[in-house]
Parts: sequence; C-alpha cells; structure tokens
Amino acid sequence: MKRVGRRLDTGKVVNVVLLSLYGLFIFFPMYWMITTALKGPQMVIKMPPELFPKTMTLINFERVLKTSKILTWTVNTLIVASAVTVGYTLFSTMSGYAFAQRQFPGRNILFWLFISTLMLPYFSYLVPLYLTVVDLRLVNKYWGMILPGLSGPFGVFLMKQYMTSFPSDLMQAAKIDGCNEFGGFLRVVVPVCKPAIVFLAVITFIGQWNNFLWPLIVTSSDKVRLLQVGIALFQQQNVSDFGQMMSASTLAALPVILLFLVFQRHIVGGISIGAIKG
Repeated sequence: MKRVGRRLDTGKVVNVVLLSLYGLFIFFPMYWMITTALKGPQMVIKMPPELFPKTMTLINFERVLKTSKILTWTVNTLIVASAVTVGYTLFSTMSGYAFAQRQFPGRNILFWLFISTLMLPYFSYLVPLYLTVVDLRLVNKYWGMILPGLSGPFGVFLMKQYMTSFPSDLMQAAKIDGCNEFGGFLRVVVPVCKPAIVFLAVITFIGQWNNFLWPLIVTSSDKVRLLQVGIALFQQQNVSDFGQMMSASTLAALPVILLFLVFQRHIVGGISIGAIKG
C-alpha cells in the first residue's frame, strides 16, 4: 500500500511539473511583450536582452498614445464588439430555444441545414457579403461591421444543446401565471440558461475584439477603424520601434486578459456545456 501511495504521489508531482512548464511556455510570450513595453528605448535593443528588467518606464505607452489614434480605435472596437455580443447572444438564445422547445414543421431539417453552414469556409462567402454591404452603403460605418456578426450557427447550436433538457413545465407554469411567450422566455428561460449565455457572450466579445479580416475589408478611415486593424497599420509604420509595437499590443490585449480573469469560471465551465446537455 505504501508503494502504491508513493507511485500516486510521484505521478501527481510529475503532472504538476509538466503542467507548470507548459504554463510557463504559454505565458512567456505575453510576459516578454509586457516587459518589452515597459523598457526604455535603449534597453529594448540591448544585447543580450534582459529577461528581468531592472528599470521600467511608461514612455512607450505615452508615445503610442501621442503618435496613434489607439483610443479612437479602442472606443470603436468596444462599440462594435458590445453591439455584436448583445445581438448575437440574444438571437442565438431565442433561436436555440425555438429549436429545442418548440414544435413546428421542418424543425429538424431547418436546424441541420443551418448548422451545416459551419462547414463552409469563411472565405467562400466573404465576397458576396462584401458586395451586399457595398450595395447597402455600409462601408466605413459601424453597421457594416455589426450586422454580419449578429447571426451564426455556433451560438444557435450551443444554446439548443443546452436547452434540450430544459423542463417545459416551467414555461407552462409561467403561462398559467399570465406570461406570454416572450415574457416567459425572459423571466424563466434566460435565468435558467445563464451559464451558457454568459459563456457565449464572453467568447463572442473576445472574438469580435480580436476580429481583423472583416474590419480591414470594410473600413478605410481612422474614424471607424477597429483596434486590431489600426495596430497592424501602426506597426507597419513603426516596424523597427519594438517598444511602441509591444506597448500597443499590450494595450490591445489587456481588456481581453481582464475579461478572461473575471469570467474564467464561466469559460471553463462552458467548454463542457454541449457534452453534459447534449
């Protein structure tokens, strides 16, 4: 018994060590980005580079704020990401509820046809989508970036899987109490499905915050340009200034990092939503 216990303890130690090394390997690029952003111009190009800088400064951040429109890009990204997150989460929740709890002709066929669009490469409908936005005169406008992001099969599939085991008796009780369909949806379904809704909202916001290709295509003005596109263009203009490049990247990554730290329990728990509720 003692030998078995020792083997188990040794296995745990090995797992902890391996996971710790893997965590350091994953975290190191972010650590290097932040420390480089906090170095002075001379320390950035010092060879060999300092892994643990002795002195830190915010001069790179000050230069980025003065020489770029990163605050405007950040506000634009916040507006677009928030609008898409609210709309996409709401429509996905409503659609998932309809597919999971309501009966109507062709429900299963329609659901699987919609979900099958997950297999379509994004580039296959990029040109038609752009032509549609051009015809609607939404180029260089917020709506040109918001509307295409309000619909998608992943959110519908996630919410449908979660609501499959939703007790329909709760909705019947709500109707008896005087709620209509939409009122029961808001007062009963949404609170019960809060874990899945929060998970979907968080990953949608992160995806929109890091969105690059579509905003690059439909914007050409700094007034509506989003953060990732603006930083990419800024880095092209300052390709040899590593301090500014890293400070701009740090400012772009900081909101996502904070969001993950706040909602990490929901993100980790949401990974198993489909497996548990499917």
